[in-house]
Amino acid sequence: MHPHSPLLRPKTALASCVIAAVFIAASAAPSVAATRTWVSGVGDDANPCSRTAPCKTWAGAISKTDAGGVIDALDPGGFGAVTITKAITLDGSAAGGQAGTLVSSGMGVTISAGVNDRVTLRHMVIEGLVQTGSPGQIGVVIWGAGSVLLDDVEIHQFLLAGIYAAPLTGHPAVTVVNSTIADNTGPAIDVNPADGAKADVIVQGCTITTSSIGIQTFFNSRLWYRNNTIFANGFGVDQSMPGQLHDLGGNSVVGNTKAAKFHAVPSSVVFTGRRGKGIRAKFASTLAGTVTLRVIKSGHTLATIKGKVAVGAGSIVWNGKAGKTVAAKGTYTLAIAFKEPTGQTANYSIMGIVN
Repeated sequence: MHPHSPLLRPKTALASCVIAAVFIAASAAPSVAATRTWVSGVGDDANPCSRTAPCKTWAGAISKTDAGGVIDALDPGGFGAVTITKAITLDGSAAGGQAGTLVSSGMGVTISAGVNDRVTLRHMVIEGLVQTGSPGQIGVVIWGAGSVLLDDVEIHQFLLAGIYAAPLTGHPAVTVVNSTIADNTGPAIDVNPADGAKADVIVQGCTITTSSIGIQTFFNSRLWYRNNTIFANGFGVDQSMPGQLHDLGGNSVVGNTKAAKFHAVPSSVVFTGRRGKGIRAKFASTLAGTVTLRVIKSGHTLATIKGKVAVGAGSIVWNGKAGKTVAAKGTYTLAIAFKEPTGQTANYSIMGIVN
């Protein structure tokens, strides 16, 4: 039948209206999210984020991308800050690794995803402009996720931290590989989970430089590092106990003001012992060094004990005597001073009770 046959034309005005209404409704229907979208320096967030009609920013594309999908940068450009709340990959491969995020005042990439969500940042440059009047605060902040991968990401010039892994809940696994974190006023990598949360981090093949601290760990965190260059920082590494820091080898920790920040902490604020038996004060240290214990009563030093400190757990013992005399029952001040070879110190005044 010929396409212009009268049999194929609407026979009434009502039929024409129905067809027009269907067309308008279809045109107004919301766009369906895609598994792969694109951004470009010449894009527009009003676009569908397709390869031929890309969006302008990460934030504009993420709402049009399925959970678990990929946003590709087509060319070098500044694609803005973004908050990630689902599994997603941001990939600057097609842009030659120059998919940029320029940050003023706030965060570059904020990850607040679910405990099973996988988030990947690949071939990106995130700039904080710390020497301007309105610097970025943190390059990549991780509040929550199942896993996070940073692969070939450059993070520069942030005020508080380059990467801040501080999950509020859950136990994310964070991998940072082949990346550069540099020129931050705060730490390059800071791992500090909230109470009740944990974080495991591995850092491999990275350059970590010219920041206040190269790598820093806090409570409920474990960090492994291998084959990195940690150079020209205030401190190369900082293990704030009981955060764990594991050197897997191949790291060049050179040219830092201090190779590692020294932490030595008593295991309790009160130690007890029996009269004539003395008191054992336990502690843990991140570096080898020396320890001095002074036992004080009513402002007078009754005994001074010196010892060596190894990495990890240790202790120092007061034999319970003031000279040759067995000390009386009561409460004493234990002044503990730690020192490591480069001159870093840690000092505590705690309580000792003789029963």
